[in-house]
Formats: sequence, C-alpha cells, structure tokens
Amino acid sequence: MRARRVSVVGLGLMGGSLARALAARGVQVVGYDRDADSLSAAVDEGIVHEALDDTLAGIEQAEIVVLATPVATTAKLLTRLGDRLVGPSLIMDVASTKRSIIAAAETAGLGPRYVGAHPLTGSHRSGWGASRASLFDEARVFLCPSATTTPQALWLAESFWRSLRAGVEVLGAAEHD
Repeated sequence: MRARRVSVVGLGLMGGSLARALAARGVQVVGYDRDADSLSAAVDEGIVHEALDDTLAGIEQAEIVVLATPVATTAKLLTRLGDRLVGPSLIMDVASTKRSIIAAAETAGLGPRYVGAHPLTGSHRSGWGASRASLFDEARVFLCPSATTTPQALWLAESFWRSLRAGVEVLGAAEHD
C-alpha cells in the first residue's frame, strides 16, 4: 500500500487500532472521534497527526477514508459526505454488516471507490484505550465490493489490508451478511 494519508473516522478498538497500525508504518493519519478525550489522546500519543472536528472538514484530502463507526452511523455518514468525497481513491468501512452500507455508498455515488471491509478480530475491551497496532496481524478480513467497485479500488483495498498483515477474502455482501 502506498497511501501517504488516511482518514479514520471513529477511534475505538477497530479504528484506533487501524490508526495505530498506519502511524507505525509512517502513514499520516487524519482522525476523528465523537469522544473528545479519545481524539485528544490519539493526537497526544502522536498517532493522529491531524484531528478533524464534527464537520469532518478535510476528510476528503486523504487518499483513503475508513469509517470505523456502527452500521447505521456509517450509512448516514456516506450519505452526508458523498458529495465531498471526490478526492479519495478508496472509501471503506469496518462495520459488521454490509448490504445497507453498500446501498448508501451506491446512492451517494461512491460505489466505484467503495469496498466494505469486515476484520474478523476484536477484544472484549472497547474504545481508544483498547486499541493496539497489532490487532490486524494474522486477522482475516472480508472485503465486500459494491456492484460498481472498480478493479483498482478492490486492488487498493486488498493491498491496504495485506500491508497490515491481514489475510483477505473477497465475497458479496449478501453472502457476508
């Protein structure tokens, strides 16, 4: 993966671990979390290099955007941000189900650059404090492209997760859910 700048929205266990793993690899991480203490901790620890506010202004300046929020929130964010996400080459999420999120991505016009991801890893703990850079090491990640995802976007998603030492399997959203 050659991305130099990645936006991560949601810095809990999944998003925080993703931010940590990316920062450890020299990627500039732009981050947001609705919990100001988590966002502040991520900045103070040098993991998030640029914090976003509630408007998420600047999210579109990254090469890759990852939404690490619950399913309903992710779908709403895609709808809200669709017009702004013209710059990123890849838009992903890490939510547990995919059909409603893919539908939102398609409706927002993001389908060609969207790939849903579901890392099969976790912890009984949650939040920024539970995140760790090694969470995705040897994890299995299901990738669920939209009907219009380009081969380039899917390749980029596969490269992204493999660079984090995860195994990748591509399958349709209906099969996944």
